[in-house]
Amino acid sequence: MNLRPSLSSRVLTISALALTTLIAPTALKATPNKSPLVHVIMTVDWEGRNLNPSNIAAMQQLRQDYPTLPILHYLNAAYYFKSGANAEQTTDTIRSTLLPIDQLGLHIHGWQSLFTAAGVTFRNQPNWNPGGKPLTDAECASDCGHSIPIRAYSEAELSQVIKFSIDTLSSHGFGRAQHFRAGGWMLSQRVSNALTANGIVSDSSAVPAEFLHARLYNYPLYQWAVQTWTGITQTSQPYLLTTKHGALLEVPDNGCLADYMSGAQMLTVLKANLAEAQASGEERIVVVGFHQETADDWLPHIRDFLSGAFALNANGQVVSFGAMPTQL
Repeated sequence: MNLRPSLSSRVLTISALALTTLIAPTALKATPNKSPLVHVIMTVDWEGRNLNPSNIAAMQQLRQDYPTLPILHYLNAAYYFKSGANAEQTTDTIRSTLLPIDQLGLHIHGWQSLFTAAGVTFRNQPNWNPGGKPLTDAECASDCGHSIPIRAYSEAELSQVIKFSIDTLSSHGFGRAQHFRAGGWMLSQRVSNALTANGIVSDSSAVPAEFLHARLYNYPLYQWAVQTWTGITQTSQPYLLTTKHGALLEVPDNGCLADYMSGAQMLTVLKANLAEAQASGEERIVVVGFHQETADDWLPHIRDFLSGAFALNANGQVVSFGAMPTQL
């Protein structure tokens, strides 16, 4: 599968999209009638591991501080299938971090609990953790599988888990997801086929592997990302992937996630895209984000990034925050 954009790939036009200008506590007034040149999509990956109060509280505080910042939540159905999970409490906890302006998507890691609940036989390898050994029974005593790339499964199995996840989240009031990011950014042709078979229209798994090196250089995951996403850079823009069931819009996670990037590094990505937009006159997209499970640790990076983005609007609005598109 060619997961990389070809030279003939079209760049996404944003003008028709409903995008939200971010109003922060210290927001700067934008120049009237000037169209932003870079549109930032803020995302959060819900890993399906746990819902620790400290991370939920950190997200709630971010929402209070930036009430007009739209976020695309890649939700994970695995929370509902942990041992002892309370469905009502799980739903309420997730909802406590959401705002009406948000989008709700889908995120899947290879959790044993989720795949078993979906009727799919769990696989304990390949494992992207250092050493890459199959997961043991002891490691899976409560739950395991976060480090198993979902592309290890067959297309039919993936479609079953994706449908089950969408149905689960929908049954708890989160709607039917249209947007997706694969756990570990591990997309494949099989995953893409299964996504479009279940009504998913966009994916944001493409990532500049160089951003992962500092923390993941000794993980098989890093090498897999290098092989999968060769050619993806900090200025890569949306393109189409071909699947059995129609095109899938790939919107690169070109600003990566806060666990791997400082606020200053994310801002460098934003400035690089702004420079290209100003040179070409074409609007650009930057995708950044964080993980729910590490929000308390890494949201300061997001706050630093937001402060820098506001400053770029000092002489007129060149940056806005908005929704994930559904088509080129």
